[in-house]
Amino acid sequence: MITTRDFNKEIVPKKLKDMRSPVKDRANLLIDVSVMSRQIGHIISKKVTRHGINYNLWQVLVTLWSEHAVTPAAVAQHLQVEPATISRYLDQLESLGYITRGRSKTDRRVVDVVLTNKGVKVIKAGFTELDELSKSL
Repeated sequence: MITTRDFNKEIVPKKLKDMRSPVKDRANLLIDVSVMSRQIGHIISKKVTRHGINYNLWQVLVTLWSEHAVTPAAVAQHLQVEPATISRYLDQLESLGYITRGRSKTDRRVVDVVLTNKGVKVIKAGFTELDELSKSL
């Protein structure tokens, strides 16, 4: 009976074992990027919790910061989450005083989400902390 060890030793030529598949390399790269993304999210989450928010809420604030005034649907699409999820996040941010929701000036049917001054302060503080963190790496 041939065991896996024997198979690897005798049947699979050394050259073949040493060859790396481009598909395998890409898959490993994607896994590495995913792991790093989660680790960065964890670090950011630790930094922003002192402001009463988590990483998900931070992502919403950053999206609003970069877009200034956007709709909940646009935020959901940008972050690739369900609109119902964004509604919960916006409720939390609004209760903290970091955002306001109001009717669009150009179309009353549309709701715009805007950072408040308090929200801008949290973003600036978060960016400062993250800048210090990146300098220490």
